Amino acid sequence: MDKLPDRTLLIVDDEKDVLVFLSMILSKRGFRVTTSHSTDSINELLDTSPELILLDINMPGMQGTEICDLVKHSPGKMNTPVILMSGNYDLEKQAKNCGADAWLAKPFDTSSLVAMIEKLLPRH
Repeated sequence: MDKLPDRTLLIVDDEKDVLVFLSMILSKRGFRVTTSHSTDSINELLDTSPELILLDINMPGMQGTEICDLVKHSPGKMNTPVILMSGNYDLEKQAKNCGADAWLAKPFDTSSLVAMIEKLLPRH
């Protein structure tokens, strides 16, 4: 599988182990990864212009669906692909309601995640 160098991803999840694991896996694939375990500074994180955003739905404070909705209604960011991640039973419904481009039920297979990211990010 080809690496996609310099593709910037933002991962927001309150579980630090998940952030470390996903960052390691995706960095090895050539992605530049920014992570956050909090939504406190979400506007600053979005200002870094990630090319794709991975969001956990269940976050303290602002929920992942709220962040997704914010992204999808922000000029200049609305075309940024968003993948929601959760163990929620109604994940698909929540993802569609906020305009997410894709969703993954936790726990998920990392090869499925990588394939989803590569499908959503056009090649340079």
